[in-house]
Amino acid sequence: MKIAYFAQINLYKNNGVINKIRNQVEAWQSMGHEVKLIIMTGDSEVDLDSTSFSSLAKSGMVKLYKVKSLGLIPTDVIGDWLCLPSSFKKARKVLDDYHPDVVYARYSMFQPFYRRIGEKFKLIVEINTDFASEYYLIRKENLKRYLRFLYFKCTDSLFLKSVSGVVAVTTEIAQKYKGLPVAVVPNSLKVSNYELSEVPVGSKKPSIVFLGTPGMAWHGIDILRDLAKELPLVDFNLIGYKEGDVKDVSPNVILHGFLDKEDYMKILLNSSAALGSLALFRNRMEEACPLKVREYIACCLPLILPYKDTAFEINGYPEWVLNVDFQNYSIAENASKIEKFLMQCGTFDIKQEDVLQYIDVSFLEKRRLDFFLKTK
Repeated sequence: MKIAYFAQINLYKNNGVINKIRNQVEAWQSMGHEVKLIIMTGDSEVDLDSTSFSSLAKSGMVKLYKVKSLGLIPTDVIGDWLCLPSSFKKARKVLDDYHPDVVYARYSMFQPFYRRIGEKFKLIVEINTDFASEYYLIRKENLKRYLRFLYFKCTDSLFLKSVSGVVAVTTEIAQKYKGLPVAVVPNSLKVSNYELSEVPVGSKKPSIVFLGTPGMAWHGIDILRDLAKELPLVDFNLIGYKEGDVKDVSPNVILHGFLDKEDYMKILLNSSAALGSLALFRNRMEEACPLKVREYIACCLPLILPYKDTAFEINGYPEWVLNVDFQNYSIAENASKIEKFLMQCGTFDIKQEDVLQYIDVSFLEKRRLDFFLKTK
């Protein structure tokens, strides 16, 4: 197959997503398919050589376009609506010349660009979250997010009319798209990219690591802060948060800010366990498969999960996963379970070959490609 992969993405502070896309493209190539990657970004300065796309760019597989805006006014998006010259028109020309069998796109806000693609090619979209709940949840944070919410409400149905099929990362999300061909393919990564041979000698003090982003209510940083107070003998390493992002933290909470993979891997490998998002229920969701948790798993870390993870829902939960529930049980009750679990973590013998079935790209991309072929 000839596959065009289209993604609108911020190239900076999105390492997990960029690595996922690269891994997908490389897996498809290894299975004999031809791929072209088209990236639209709002970044003011763009240098693919400083991202995980550098090797793909050097091989000529990547087309990169800057999406223009004027303050809050998305001039390129408006240009697309009015059929004026825009970055989207240039991207469409690339697709027309390439003439792919499938256009695979990460779900984004609707605009006529997608309708025009769907009319000409088989368009399959990847949906990574419940966007309706997510946009509703953050709509009051600032004017930009409120306008985004309104735009989504007005145009989402138009997007779905443009697509031939949906790949959802969870069963829960897939159930929202019953009128379309749907496949469930959890997020994946390339486990071999995570080197575990030089694990530093850890402290005797138990520690929990959390990767997150400020401003995301479903990450539940307020709950994590209170959990840390219940477990004063446990260190909580928060990656992605700096001083000021989290208020009133106890002394056992260490804020590391945004870190590159090389730096945050050192913390992951020296942690007793890793923690998933604590308040997914605020998005009216019970199931997820976030990329950060795939990284935890690739590092063979015991997991504390406050939600259902699609990979384990499909393949079963191993002993090194603890499920907790912050919606229906108190922080004190969950803290007690976590404390006992941390005492067991040193006894788990988790090897990378054990985790392949849950997260490795070589296992999961075959399922996605089969769906491409079956979808009309």
